[in-house]
Amino acid sequence: MRTFLALALAAGTLIVATTAAADDHDDARDRVSCAGADARLRVEREEDQLELELRIDARRGQSFRIVLLRERTLVYSGVRRTSSAGRLRIRRTVTDWPGRETVTARVRTPTGRTCVLSATI
Repeated sequence: MRTFLALALAAGTLIVATTAAADDHDDARDRVSCAGADARLRVEREEDQLELELRIDARRGQSFRIVLLRERTLVYSGVRRTSSAGRLRIRRTVTDWPGRETVTARVRTPTGRTCVLSATI
């Protein structure tokens, strides 16, 4: 009986340790297809920082107006053009605040359509 209790306790400790490790590494994603462009937003928690990445796949040479916000705070704003391969990528690292955080990306296409991506971590 004692062996069974010791094994159950060890298994419970292993489950708790695995759950805690999983909480340290969170990520959230959003994807949208908008006016011929495929946009993906990824937010990943690494220790005390958030890594934000916005990717856009479209025809080469297209310009996009991009606004990247974290909890309504401006992280990036600008116009970027896709590469000769038709890809555009913006990466930023910001300090992780306590609690849940929402990252929003607004992408205005060359045709004037605005697409919104949002990920909460």
